[in-house]
Amino acid sequence: MDALEIARQARVEFDIVTHVTISLRLSLEAELILDTGKIWLDRIVFVFGSLQRHLERMFSIEEVGGHLSELEHKRPSLSPRLEKLRTDHPRLRESMAQLTERISKAKHDDMSFLAELRWELDRFLADVEVHRRDELQIIHEVYWDDVGGEG
Repeated sequence: MDALEIARQARVEFDIVTHVTISLRLSLEAELILDTGKIWLDRIVFVFGSLQRHLERMFSIEEVGGHLSELEHKRPSLSPRLEKLRTDHPRLRESMAQLTERISKAKHDDMSFLAELRWELDRFLADVEVHRRDELQIIHEVYWDDVGGEG
């Protein structure tokens, strides 16, 4: 797969993750009361599952001779920051696995557990957003910043 196709796929997954992240954030902000616990939990199960699948796709595109390698090839000086992005992936995958397990154990009428789950999901989203912000910053530096020289 050529670099342009990798970039296109990365952009599509990045955009989808953006929208699903917004959906999960909106779902987390919905009122959580005993009468709506089941609806709230059903929504979380659905949206988190979608986010998990699209993050996996995005990580795969970044890792397997793809997006991150292309960025490193274009700007070797960014290797330490790109390596940090790569090392984020196993940590985020582990968090997703733990959250999937927690969600599967959730009971719609256990408000204390659901409140704790809400906090954990919010924290996970913050980690994902930091990862994505760092990646966008690198992309900007590689493709849009003028690094000087004669032109």
